[in-house]
Amino acid sequence: MKAREASTEPGDLSRESVRGWLSGRLGRIYRWPADHTRSRGAALGLFLGIGLSVAVLSAAGFALLAHHVGRGNTQAFDTAVVEWMRDRRGPWLDVLAVVGAVIGSGAAIWATLGLGTLFFWKRDRRLSALLLWISLLGGIVLNRELKALFDRPRPEPVDWTLTVLGRDTAFPSSQSFPSGHAVTAVVVLGTLAYLVMRTETTPGAQRATLGAAAGLIAFIGISRVYLGVHYPSDVLAGYLAGFVWTSFVAGAAEVSHLAVRRQIRSPAVVPNRGDSRSKHAEPSLDAEKWTD
Repeated sequence: MKAREASTEPGDLSRESVRGWLSGRLGRIYRWPADHTRSRGAALGLFLGIGLSVAVLSAAGFALLAHHVGRGNTQAFDTAVVEWMRDRRGPWLDVLAVVGAVIGSGAAIWATLGLGTLFFWKRDRRLSALLLWISLLGGIVLNRELKALFDRPRPEPVDWTLTVLGRDTAFPSSQSFPSGHAVTAVVVLGTLAYLVMRTETTPGAQRATLGAAAGLIAFIGISRVYLGVHYPSDVLAGYLAGFVWTSFVAGAAEVSHLAVRRQIRSPAVVPNRGDSRSKHAEPSLDAEKWTD
């Protein structure tokens, strides 16, 4: 019996193409789903299921943490960690903390967003550029709403000084829970890393991208606790909230990319009044720029 050949009809994504895309584009983390699916629908469904699971687990973790923070169960631990870091402050650690504060600041995040947009736009990845903006704007709204909801005061500013580019900055006056730096770091750097990993197919580039994003996210979070402007639970809550939104953005990216690819690969049938036969409309070149 002859093996069934992969379909070559326009608009059809065979099992081999789906498995190859998942394995080659996203690395080892997606190899298990790729090896356990038999169709493009199953592959997409399993991927979205994983993303939804991450979002649900992150949301559950955030809710549990918020419950304990609200009841004061974490206050003793939070205060002890902040004081422990304060007692170990030194000149070179202060410099590193300032660097972390600058990297996670609004100006640096917007600059990162601009560079990411330029990176994808130059490669005709306009959908990726759009999703990057959606991730940040959604993260900003999420952070503001959560801060207003929990209204947790920040740690006491004991001997607090922070000089950025030769200028002394005031102690933050906004709410403490969750950490806005942590939320935006996960949302922007996490989404950027995910989208870059979809573009760069070499394993080395994927590992470097993921490692750099994870390192910067951790660095920014630790610097907030070291400077005494956030409790550890604030930073952890920011990470969890950021993971929730990033998971939804990643899921939206996969659905959008698949939908646009199918639109491009399945040309519409245009009736020809002068002929009984029908013609296939050519896919728009502009549409190709909205898919990876």
